[in-house]
Amino acid sequence: MPIYKYVWSVWKFILANKCAMRIEIKKFLMKEFNLTNDQAEDAASSSLRALRRRGMIKRVGYGMYCVNE
Repeated sequence: MPIYKYVWSVWKFILANKCAMRIEIKKFLMKEFNLTNDQAEDAASSSLRALRRRGMIKRVGYGMYCVNE
């Protein structure tokens, strides 16, 4: 399963909203890609980690991620 489709979908979701909670991201992934709860959790955690490593987003609170400006 290509992981980058999740990364860029999460990036677009956060970019559109400026900030997003982790639970919103999970719900988005579950709806968009028809994933189970566990699959969405794995996809969200790996995607958020990849985006934070690249400096594209920052964590601003417990479970809250915003676009890094």
